[in-house]
Amino acid sequence: MRAGIVFHIFRKDLVETLRDRRTVVMAFVVPALIYPLLFTLLGSVATDKRGELERTRARLAIWGPVPEAVLGAVEQKARADVVDRRAVPPQALEEEARRLVAARTVHVVLVTPAGASGPSIPIRVLADSTNVDSDAMERRVSRVLHDSGAELLRARMMALGQDPAAARPLDLHEEDLADAARRGASFAASLLPYLLLVLVATSGFYAALDLTAGEKERGTLQTLLTAPVRSVEIVAGKYLTVLTLTLAATVCNLGSIALALARGTAAMEAGARFSLGLTGAAAIFLTVLPAALLIVALLMAVGVLARSYREGQTYLMPLLLLVMLAGFASFLPGAELTAGTALVPLLNVTLLVHDILVGRAGPSQVMVVWGVSLAWAMLGILLAARVFQTEQVLLSGEKPWRDVFSPGVRPSGAPAPLTPGNALLFSAVLLVLTYYGSALFERRAGVAVLILGSQLGLFLLPSLLWCRLFRVPLGETLQLRWPTARGWAATVLLAAGGWSVGAVVWEQLLRFPGARAYSDWLGELLGKQGQLGLGTALLLVALLPAVAEEVTFRGVVLAGLRRSGSRWVAVVGSALVFGLFHINPYHVVAASVMGLLLGWVALESGSILPGVLIHLINNGAQVLLERIPGVAEQIRSPRVVALALAVTALGIWMVRGSRRETAETTRVAPLVAPPT
Repeated sequence: MRAGIVFHIFRKDLVETLRDRRTVVMAFVVPALIYPLLFTLLGSVATDKRGELERTRARLAIWGPVPEAVLGAVEQKARADVVDRRAVPPQALEEEARRLVAARTVHVVLVTPAGASGPSIPIRVLADSTNVDSDAMERRVSRVLHDSGAELLRARMMALGQDPAAARPLDLHEEDLADAARRGASFAASLLPYLLLVLVATSGFYAALDLTAGEKERGTLQTLLTAPVRSVEIVAGKYLTVLTLTLAATVCNLGSIALALARGTAAMEAGARFSLGLTGAAAIFLTVLPAALLIVALLMAVGVLARSYREGQTYLMPLLLLVMLAGFASFLPGAELTAGTALVPLLNVTLLVHDILVGRAGPSQVMVVWGVSLAWAMLGILLAARVFQTEQVLLSGEKPWRDVFSPGVRPSGAPAPLTPGNALLFSAVLLVLTYYGSALFERRAGVAVLILGSQLGLFLLPSLLWCRLFRVPLGETLQLRWPTARGWAATVLLAAGGWSVGAVVWEQLLRFPGARAYSDWLGELLGKQGQLGLGTALLLVALLPAVAEEVTFRGVVLAGLRRSGSRWVAVVGSALVFGLFHINPYHVVAASVMGLLLGWVALESGSILPGVLIHLINNGAQVLLERIPGVAEQIRSPRVVALALAVTALGIWMVRGSRRETAETTRVAPLVAPPT
């Protein structure tokens, strides 16, 4: 790669991009204007609303014999007016109160049952917490009621000749250990990481789109290919252009947000103060830098796949949504940077920026996140370079992913009718269906019906219906064919030792407290003390998932991803989808690793049957081991695990290329043993 050519392309693209007023306005002008206006407006609205609530007199409805002394205190101290007085509460009490509050006739309803008397008078305070005015007035009235109750108690103590101080055995004083600066930093930490991450993506969005899909639509990218330059020099120059604009916009955004927060925090949060010094700003910028490297690379890689500017917007929007989802973690209470979250791209940056702002970030955390983020960024840059090295992509050809990831040789046999996009769409639909469907089963039945309904109704049946909907050959899509003798031999080895892969992964995950708690819960479910008998557990936990999940993930999903032309895309993609459906983060990791093994076996053997058997033995062994603790300790000993790993490695080697390489592979072989 020639640095002079790269710099020339970088300078050309940078000048042309800066000539686009839309890019300049969105990247630099808008950040300088929108945040002061936004926080000023929010602070003004919040201040005006607080002032309005302070000036407004509370409108009360009094139903029943509420004590007059209490009522007088509420009217005077809570600045309230009684607009609805009834001696007897209505029959449909809550419905009537809800109607009056919704109509804004009253803010709060005080209710005392008819005939109530004695030393303790019950008073119900009815308000609507979703109504800002009603909720604020309820707090005001309740505070006065509590004070009135305390005064009444002291008066009774004095009447009985007791020390009034005895009415308050505990004299509580609540004090906030956080000073104004820490409160301001906490507020900024909930907002700034999300804004920064999203603005990094949006800052490079238009520039990346214009330099890829926009140039393809205008025909200038094809013209550039006729020049004596290499594709890697093209991508390097364009990447530097988008990265420069993104980083410049990030600095502009960071400065504008910091100034706006410093100006608007006091108005929005009483007693709060925020100030971001140069050291803090530099630390945040360096933290966001690897995220910018990754985001720009993904924008370039995905944008160049589009054949027009409009199509590019469609392609890049899901990427923008993923960035927003990662940034949203700063709003979640309890979200913190751990050994697990530090490995997740973009999410780790969000959490680290949050910790920097609140003063919790240590040097080790910064180094880990930086190293992980740079590794992900390098993968993104390599992906972008690979995409730009594919002529069919740059020339707006069809089916670009096959050319990007394949070594140039098409898979043997006729390709499956399902496409990668179809497989991803199926996964998305199935994820939504599983999310809501499993909740339906959980509310109406026990664990047995939950597993049965999920496996049959949420995995197996949708998979078969999906094949039916797109009229794909069921046997070819699901690879319903008999493996070769070598494939069966490899399957036996993998079934005997494959469990060790999951055992090793779990051993590492159990170092995290969350994984330990989840493993204990899973053990209770599968063990003797669980809700499932041994036969039922083997049927529901071993056999049923082995069939339903293999049909879904090594059947429909893998069939679509095989059309990418890359076995790595097919195996890794199906494994990640398979892991994602296990919901629990620790189980996702373990299931994804097992998914790699099962996907590889299905692809190399050309049959779904080996995966079904391996899946069955793995799950069945887990059920049996939970019920025979003594055997479990022996089997999970280092020697046995090492032997099982060796057997697994041999099985992986044997299964490679074991599928039938004949013309019959394009047809479905019957599910019976070949004649001897």
